[in-house]
Amino acid sequence: MEISRFPLCVGFLLFITVYDVVQSSSAGFTITAVGQSLDLLDEAAEIPIYHCQMKVGQTVTFVSQGYVSPRGKPNQPSKPDAGEWLFDDHVFQLLPSEKNLFDKTQLPVMLKALTNVAEQTHVRFVGKILGYNRKYDVLVDIVN
Repeated sequence: MEISRFPLCVGFLLFITVYDVVQSSSAGFTITAVGQSLDLLDEAAEIPIYHCQMKVGQTVTFVSQGYVSPRGKPNQPSKPDAGEWLFDDHVFQLLPSEKNLFDKTQLPVMLKALTNVAEQTHVRFVGKILGYNRKYDVLVDIVN
């Protein structure tokens, strides 16, 4: 009895095609600050690092926006699977953000600098999109 190789070949080609598409696409987040200058210090680091400066009592809204990078196409906004902003609550006060200003692809956090001592601290975003776990740091210099 001879076994047909056709189904095996088709299955293998299908696997290679799907594997190639998955390997050739990616997803991540873009980090921005509303009304605030945000500099990208090191995009190539294991955890990309941004930097901003703010004054004591100043409020800033950081926004992470999910994106997907389909093969051969520009980045497209995409709803993340999960996301969370992490910060020191002795340094920042969490304020309610205007949810209607942002769409489902964006995860905002509004923070007010509380400390009266000039210092450097960081805010971290941890998110998941299309199965990719991503982390981003924002170094914040708080000045008087």
